[in-house]
Amino acid sequence: MHASSSSSSLSASRAPPPVRVEAQAQASLPRDRSVDDMLDENLGIMGASLSRLKGLGLSLQTEIEDQNQLVERIIGKTENVDHRIQGQSQQMNKILKK
Repeated sequence: MHASSSSSSLSASRAPPPVRVEAQAQASLPRDRSVDDMLDENLGIMGASLSRLKGLGLSLQTEIEDQNQLVERIIGKTENVDHRIQGQSQQMNKILKK
């Protein structure tokens, strides 16, 4: 048992010292902030554009619904006129046969 604890203490003393990343991180911090700022700005622009597209899509949906109602009214009126024309055509055919 004693041998394993001494070998672990030896391997711990042979390990390289930890790399000081803090200095590197601080050196690149302004650049990272500018990248983050640029990303934030671009995401803000994208968000505004998507909001505008959503508004356009909702407006388009309303317009299509309104147009569908108009088309349905026209279809109803056209069917009514078609029935009247068919009836008048039948009456004309009866009159012409006499």
